[in-house]
Amino acid sequence: MANTLQHLLARRWGKVVDSYLGLIDEAMKREVMDRDLLARLKFFFRLRNLLVHKYLGDRQKSALE
Repeated sequence: MANTLQHLLARRWGKVVDSYLGLIDEAMKREVMDRDLLARLKFFFRLRNLLVHKYLGDRQKSALE
């Protein structure tokens, strides 16, 4: 989903966004999709960020030990 939104924003509006949450905010501003759906996607993008960054943090700690 994120890649599709990035493509739409870049192709149609020339807008490049460098974060998942920024992508959702920009898509809402440009009314690319239904706002309710984008709000629900934002929750999952936040969850993704939490899981990925927590996982990477634990992985880095174990590599140093």
